Amino acid sequence: MRFSVHMPLIGFQGEQTNFSLAKMLDVARTARRLGFHALAANDHLVFPTPWLDGPSVLAAVLSEAEGLCLTTTVSLPVIRGPLALAKTLSTLDVLSGGRVRAGVGPGSSARDYAAAGIPFEERWPRLDEAVRYMRALFNPDLQPLRAAFTPPKA
Repeated sequence: MRFSVHMPLIGFQGEQTNFSLAKMLDVARTARRLGFHALAANDHLVFPTPWLDGPSVLAAVLSEAEGLCLTTTVSLPVIRGPLALAKTLSTLDVLSGGRVRAGVGPGSSARDYAAAGIPFEERWPRLDEAVRYMRALFNPDLQPLRAAFTPPKA
């Protein structure tokens, strides 16, 4: 069994938020020193308390994350858009030397969907399509996607 450390992306209600790059780098250094397998970060666009962007934090700590996998737990391709998320994750994967493990899901926050202008009740069929779309982007041998929600590849 392998263990991961979740990056501290969230501020708690009533608590002073002290987000800093130095703090994030310290978490990465400590995780590496203690023998953890990966750093993990999840995804929300809107939240009742301050929330840092997960993929951005993973990119920011690359210099101290040598040997650690970088995991999304989970990213929201429906909210972010599958093309944009694929670009973000593939960039992170290249910069990390192939250490990204992408977890994707529909998310559970109706607030994220409202902010993105996407009907919450469509999240599951949209996720199915977004995953197929992302797989097609990463594998040119797959058949072109006939999409209901996602624009065709250029």
